[in-house]
Amino acid sequence: MNRPRALPSDYDTNPERWQIATSGAAGDVHESVAERILAHGLYPVVDVGSGQGRLGELLGPGVAYLGIDSSPRQVAHSIGSVALADACHLPIRDQSAGAVAALWMLYHLEEPLLAIREAHRVLKRGGLFFACSNRRDDSPEIRPPRQATTFDAEEAPEVVGQVFDDVGVHTWDAPMFTLPDRAAVRRYLVGRMMDPAFADEIETPVAVTKRGCLVWGRKR
Repeated sequence: MNRPRALPSDYDTNPERWQIATSGAAGDVHESVAERILAHGLYPVVDVGSGQGRLGELLGPGVAYLGIDSSPRQVAHSIGSVALADACHLPIRDQSAGAVAALWMLYHLEEPLLAIREAHRVLKRGGLFFACSNRRDDSPEIRPPRQATTFDAEEAPEVVGQVFDDVGVHTWDAPMFTLPDRAAVRRYLVGRMMDPAFADEIETPVAVTKRGCLVWGRKR
């Protein structure tokens, strides 16, 4: 059996793909995570793999927030406070954060558990960790199941549970949007690091089923 591999990180070498992937994204979790952080006053917030700072923008200027990203390009274009740093070596004191988010990024790491343990270290007691991923059979109407990565929705709750005792999960498995033509299908595939040639055999318009999960763990 092949060992799961980390997805390549191309945010500096191919920024256009990232822009395609994030434009008009459906079924995202940033809004729900921000709402929960605000509702429970989980501050300060550490956003690991923050990209250009979407979570911080949703939280608003009154929330103590720090983005962490290993991509110089993402850091250069980020909104709000951000540090160029490694998810597995956070430049943050022990027990100083109310929430740590690692959204759509743990599958880029060879050892996601290292980053999850770092999140646990910097969280205060009662603080929450958030992570998310798609399932391997996401978007089945337009692509075959992909190979396993280091952090897929199928195993995400179990992986987070190796570090956090109190774990919850929200899953989704439903059609979320329609791609009107093959050009849109190709853009969607490119944005998700898939072969755009799959679009040649798709009858459009096509409704796309999104499958994945948001996992959270509370530090006791």
